[in-house]
Amino acid sequence: MDDLRGPLIESLRSNGSQCKAEGSPFYGVLTERVADDVEAGGPTWTVLSSHAGHPRTELPAIRMLDAVHRRVLSGHAPALVTHYPSAGGDEDAGAAWAPFLDVVVRNSDELKKALDHPPQTNAVGRCPAIVGGLLTVAAETPTGPTTRVGGERRTAPPL
Repeated sequence: MDDLRGPLIESLRSNGSQCKAEGSPFYGVLTERVADDVEAGGPTWTVLSSHAGHPRTELPAIRMLDAVHRRVLSGHAPALVTHYPSAGGDEDAGAAWAPFLDVVVRNSDELKKALDHPPQTNAVGRCPAIVGGLLTVAAETPTGPTTRVGGERRTAPPL
């Protein structure tokens, strides 16, 4: 086995366990399957090999999973839509594996390029800027914040 694969496989297995522990069993299983495929020198290794020596903090496998997810959400991976929870799928990661590998094989050049870009996360660090922006919009809206309740427009109480 290539010396660079060992640390990547270890990182993938750790990420898979972490995904499962944090409530994302779908990604946990997919990540573990990617680890098995990297170990076997399969298509995911072909994509990830150029970044295998990079620091673990760059999360190359997560970047690849993110790129596949973008294909699912954009409708460019219809066989995966039926399984991805974010697309209303059945959350069956085992059934998603074969079409996942197909996407990796058919889009390896695009996925390799995606490794150069950090994945989108739901980082809470962005929240202060969003809250500040929303408060500014609310303060500058002439009628103040409003909501519709039962079709009727109501002004929210002052903050």
